[in-house]
Amino acid sequence: MKILKLLLLSIVLLHPKIYLSQKVGVVLSGGGASGLVHIGVLKALEDNNIPIDYICGTSIGAVIGGLYASGYSPQEIQNILNNPEFIQVSKGNIPDKYYFRIKHPEEYASWIRLRFSLKDKLVKNIPTNVINSIPIDLFLMEKLIHSNLKKNFDSLFVPFRCVAADVENKQKVVFKQGNLSDAIRASMSYPFYLRPVLINKKLLYDGGLYDNYPTDICYTEFYPDLIIGSDVSDNHSPPEDDNLYLQLRNMMMNKKDTSKKCDNEITIKPYSGNILFDFENAQALIDSGYNATIRKMPEILKHVTTYKNKYETELKRESYKSKNRPIVIDNIHIQMLDKTPSYYITKSLISKNKMKTLETFKKRYYRLASDERIKFMYPYTEPKENNKTDIRIYAKQEKPFYFDLGGIVSNRPVNEIYAALQYNYLGKIGLTVYANGYLGRLYNGALGKIKIDFPAYNPFFTELLVCYSRWDYYKSSTLFFDFKKPSFLIQEDNYTELNMGIPFGTKGIFRWGGGIANWTNSYYQNNNFTNKDTADKTYFNYYYFQSSIDINNQNRRLYASEGSRLFLKLKYIKGNETFLPGNIAPDKTPINNRFHKDWLYIKMFSDNYVKTIKKFKLGYYFEYTFSSQDFFSNYTATILSAPAFYPTIESNTLFLPNFRAYHYFAIGGKSITSIFSRLDLRFELYWFQPIQAIISNNYKAEFSNPLVYQNIAGSGSLVFHSPLGPVAFTINYYKNAENNFSFFFHFGYPIFNRKSLE
Repeated sequence: MKILKLLLLSIVLLHPKIYLSQKVGVVLSGGGASGLVHIGVLKALEDNNIPIDYICGTSIGAVIGGLYASGYSPQEIQNILNNPEFIQVSKGNIPDKYYFRIKHPEEYASWIRLRFSLKDKLVKNIPTNVINSIPIDLFLMEKLIHSNLKKNFDSLFVPFRCVAADVENKQKVVFKQGNLSDAIRASMSYPFYLRPVLINKKLLYDGGLYDNYPTDICYTEFYPDLIIGSDVSDNHSPPEDDNLYLQLRNMMMNKKDTSKKCDNEITIKPYSGNILFDFENAQALIDSGYNATIRKMPEILKHVTTYKNKYETELKRESYKSKNRPIVIDNIHIQMLDKTPSYYITKSLISKNKMKTLETFKKRYYRLASDERIKFMYPYTEPKENNKTDIRIYAKQEKPFYFDLGGIVSNRPVNEIYAALQYNYLGKIGLTVYANGYLGRLYNGALGKIKIDFPAYNPFFTELLVCYSRWDYYKSSTLFFDFKKPSFLIQEDNYTELNMGIPFGTKGIFRWGGGIANWTNSYYQNNNFTNKDTADKTYFNYYYFQSSIDINNQNRRLYASEGSRLFLKLKYIKGNETFLPGNIAPDKTPINNRFHKDWLYIKMFSDNYVKTIKKFKLGYYFEYTFSSQDFFSNYTATILSAPAFYPTIESNTLFLPNFRAYHYFAIGGKSITSIFSRLDLRFELYWFQPIQAIISNNYKAEFSNPLVYQNIAGSGSLVFHSPLGPVAFTINYYKNAENNFSFFFHFGYPIFNRKSLE
């Protein structure tokens, strides 16, 4: 027996690897989007059969390390982080697939929006984070929900640690248990960019503040024989007097500890550039990480004594993931972080039938997150037995008051100032009280709206609108190089309407309702007038009923380059006309309360964009309009009431009689070249075809022969999409206009309150 023990001892001493296999720890640094290089590092290690026994990370390193520790392969991590859904949530946007358009506010001419509360002091009304954290919070919970069931990070596919920063106590916090998604979310809470996370009554920030390259954590937690680190956490640049970001970063972040923590430690430094928040160039960064690791491989192989076959790792991973059964959500608990009642959120998320699947929860959660009244929601999983979990949602209402400021700055006299004030309330209903105003030479107007949202599994809303508009085409039509006398046209429009609406899919709204309106036009029927003459006036008093479907997932209010929009409207109008001629009217016979037969108005358009090669997109447009209305008392009044086609952005500010008809269709094509991410070169061309054009015969309106007249419009634009709004330089072409070409520069949004006849 003694001989056998001596024999075994000698074998161990001579060949320790038989019984004492080498352990390798991998450390992934912080560094924002630059940390995507870590995916390439992990892929190269696996391809060369290097074992990964432990993994530690900070910030983006915690995200990638946590996904790997949860059983995702490097390729699967690449697919996740290179997916358009992640690109969107990394910017704080709700993924297009889940964005619920019925919650989207109406789009006017706003440049900036300030949210505030009258109860708070000024400093509390200053935003504390750049992006909305709701999408990234749900994304992490969804991807790591199976790991959240385990609680202990040593029970993961690979034992894992990550680091966050407790700024109150000026110390780092190391996570080794709890909800994995919460730990990673805390580790990546970059100050002023992403909202911090409250865990165990501590407000935690990005771990990179105190330990951006946690080799020390890897060593003290796991005592590996070899540490392989991927480091893009370069010691930050010194502060500059005109760079607030560098000043804050230097004040908050500790210098990186570059000392080795164990005898065998290898650091890989892939080239990544200084990229913090741009995750769209993933493949180049992943390739950089892979190639840097391959260059370092001879040195790594000198220190590695135990190998793990890549296919053995994959089999182990599949065996680990096979135990992950579909998650069943048992209960949802709502906890408000302010004094707001939870009824609205509860009714929006929970129906009579209990929630079951994660996908169902995800759809409803994003639907609620689309509501502009919701400031903050954080989903916290409370695991139960048999792959069940409760979800506790911590939520807070957005500040109740919004102030919008915007308008238009242009080379033409169409400059506008726009301002709006909005009040929001959440209780058993969602209430919005809104008012806006425009002031300018072309357009002066105001709109007031009260909207009530009813939370339910199938939500709906009702709204009451009152609008006044005054359009002065006379003051705004003269170009700086055009000395021709323009037509005198002033249009006033007042209406009150009541609507209801329900969602039409996730991107659409089905709206129906009706209203009453008063419409006044002041005009001369020819241009031979002086300031001593009195204008003709046409009054039209009417009521209407309408319904519409609007499906829209375009990426911008103006100058969209992605997505599509489909709009269909049906309207019934009935009213009477009064005509009061001016002193130079061709026909000086007044018409009082001339009854107009009712008419039907149908409008449909489709606006779509298609991706082709990189940085180049094509768009196509189709519009069809039909109105059964009869003529007004004269040609000018008739053409002013006719449906209009607006082929270019500038045409929204012009009165173009040759692009108006009762019955027409129009087609258009667009090409968009993205010179830079925010700079586009656009070319657009449109064909306008009236079925029967409206022509003047001795100042009276009549129809032309079918399909005799056509019109063409086009534009070439250079558009910069600034954070406040578009800056556009455009050459426009209108075939049958007095001036075929025009130059139009504008900053801001030529978007106005809707006209009652539209």
